Amino acid sequence: MNKVLRIAVSVVFFLWLLPRWIYSCGPFFSYAVFTYKSHPDFPLKDYAAGAIGIPQPTYARSYLVVAYRYYSGVPLNTREQSAATQLWAFRMDLSWPGANSDDWLKARKLVPGVQSTKVESLKTLPGYEGYMSCPTDAFETAADTLKEHIKHYGASSSEVRDWLAAQEIVFSHCGDAPASPDKIREAAPGAPARLRADRAYQRAAMSFYGGEFDSARQQFETIAADSSSRWSKLAPYLAARAVIRKATLSAPADKNFDASALTDAESMLDRILKNPNLRSIHKKAKLLRGFVEFRLHPERRTHEVAKELLHASAVDSMWEELDDYTRLLDKFLGWSAENGEEEVRQQKELWEKPGVIQRLRQDDLTDWILTFQSESPREHNHAIVRWRTTKSLAWLIAALTHEGASDKSAQELLEGAAEVPPDSPAYLAVQFHVARLQGEAGQMEQARQSVDAILVARELKMPPSIRNQFLELRMRSAGNPKELLQYSIRHPAGVTDDNDPEISRDYSNDRPGRPITSIDFSGLDKNTPKVMFDRDFGDIWGRALPLSLSSSFVADASLPESMRKQLAMTTFTRAIVLKNDTVGKDAAAQLSLLVHEGERYMQDYRAATEVEETHFAGVFAVLHFPGMKPYLVTGLGRPTEFNRIDDYRDNWWCPLSGNVDFNEPAYLHEYRDSRSAIAKPAYPLFLTDEEKSQAAAEWAAVKTASPSANYLSREVLAWAQSHPDDPRVPEALHLAVRAARYGCNDEQTAHFTHACFRCLHQHYPNSQWAKKTPIWSSD
Repeated sequence: MNKVLRIAVSVVFFLWLLPRWIYSCGPFFSYAVFTYKSHPDFPLKDYAAGAIGIPQPTYARSYLVVAYRYYSGVPLNTREQSAATQLWAFRMDLSWPGANSDDWLKARKLVPGVQSTKVESLKTLPGYEGYMSCPTDAFETAADTLKEHIKHYGASSSEVRDWLAAQEIVFSHCGDAPASPDKIREAAPGAPARLRADRAYQRAAMSFYGGEFDSARQQFETIAADSSSRWSKLAPYLAARAVIRKATLSAPADKNFDASALTDAESMLDRILKNPNLRSIHKKAKLLRGFVEFRLHPERRTHEVAKELLHASAVDSMWEELDDYTRLLDKFLGWSAENGEEEVRQQKELWEKPGVIQRLRQDDLTDWILTFQSESPREHNHAIVRWRTTKSLAWLIAALTHEGASDKSAQELLEGAAEVPPDSPAYLAVQFHVARLQGEAGQMEQARQSVDAILVARELKMPPSIRNQFLELRMRSAGNPKELLQYSIRHPAGVTDDNDPEISRDYSNDRPGRPITSIDFSGLDKNTPKVMFDRDFGDIWGRALPLSLSSSFVADASLPESMRKQLAMTTFTRAIVLKNDTVGKDAAAQLSLLVHEGERYMQDYRAATEVEETHFAGVFAVLHFPGMKPYLVTGLGRPTEFNRIDDYRDNWWCPLSGNVDFNEPAYLHEYRDSRSAIAKPAYPLFLTDEEKSQAAAEWAAVKTASPSANYLSREVLAWAQSHPDDPRVPEALHLAVRAARYGCNDEQTAHFTHACFRCLHQHYPNSQWAKKTPIWSSD
């Protein structure tokens, strides 16, 4: 009966896919991810096994369900871990999950004279939707059945050839290719009973795959009434599946499903579950009923799976239950907490409204997820009340995550956190929030000690996301510039692109990571750095450190060469903008060693003696290297070689504002809304008030010198007017026009660019640089 069940389920198993992915046009750019916000680190199987780390409120809710299970003392068993991991991989995969038909294709070759063929398994629908019509199990089961008949009748027998011909017709209906026009004939009257039963089954399956659902139902019900058929006990289940597929594929245009047909299927499944003679298929019938309830009774289904998910399951239902529960929460609450401001506002209002949401919160799991994902003070207070009532680990984490050092309950929660042992799945999260609260309270020495104890504990296995969060805490509590730099060095957790931040590459094992999806991300090769600066350090370097301090980082021999190169170029460029020759020449000395392509220009700059001459030599050098910027580009950095023009205008620098993201390409800075709220610079603790003021003044000067096209043109024109006989001037004017063409600009860029173009052609018309500049453009 197990084999019969397998055959039946595989032939008619309906894997309904919601709209999966819409492939928009590129290009898409790669980004380093230092702390995942939507999902835990890879491999996800470690998280499923209990390595919960520091869960984020922005995690997809399926991950929060697993965290809650471990916090509640109900770890996932191995089968549940496997199911959860497979569900996550399925949700992240951008490729269609085509079935594996290898076993079937190999089995066919056992029949002499059979021609090779290809089979499909997926059917597509309008609007980037589709479903798997024939899954892997269908082909595996057909292969097993064929081998069984070969063993019984012989590979060259008419019985085998007849059965194979019929099965070929069945599978021709699986995909989008035109199906075979042939119909499967009824079995000959004198055929063995087993073959007659199989033939009836094949005819029903052909109707099912061919979209003749009413006919398929009738045929399966006829099989159910035939007690001599080995399919009789499974046929009611198959008939229900035919009704369900019709309900979902043949729904009215304005509906996702036909409610009347699903109600009919629900009654059919209830009869199966009440029939003790059909106990062998109760498990699958129950899962199928969940599919129906998901659509007909979503609130009831949510309550049902919220309760079932809290207990270790002895059956393979974790995938379906976790999938149903989280998709239903998405339906009721919104896709996730990581939406735009308006969506988050509407979501918060929805959470606080009476009715269905409040009824859903009667389940502790749902209540915890809603509370954990909310940032409202009301929900935070609710978490504290729940923790005081239950003293549960889950509610302690929910309360700690949103706790502030000035909150009245902070000390109480810290005392609760002190009782969490190192072997607890919540230990790292608790220690992180303890250190965070200590830092917020000004207890910097305690915060340093707390973080240091975690970072040196070898028994604590921390994936990059978790370690990077502790490193950020430690960097922000640094007591001197050396510590600041020491804790700024990060190993990325992964690499993603701007098509979808949920899809990432693993960046573990100290090498560019293995792709977990079918996407081919660009910008990753053997030369990609293994350690990088994160945007938090980039923000400090750019907005909160005076150049007199940050310039000392360039010569730090403990840094990898790639990071020293980044710092040297950035320090040099900023020194030019700020006219700080002392820092500029120190940085130029380092650049001469690190960047051989720039050695000539660095030597000229260092050899200059007059202030204005030195400044122009620096501007002239910057003009030659589009990768130079007066701020630190974090993460993967600029993907194009620093001396080459980037095809997507990531050249020099764009208009800068206080909310610039140093982890993204420069061209995106053009689209930053300078009117939006600007976070205050995070000044290092060791800075004096004078140094803070100096840092602020320097950042203001850098913003004034943006975009680069305007700044560089202005500086070149000033030098050309005062030193028209300098042989570098024609080339500098040409390069200034180029910088405007391939860099960012604003409403004043055209004025400066045209002035450079006019000066070049009026005063140096016979130069090679005038000939290389036949037009000017600021677009």
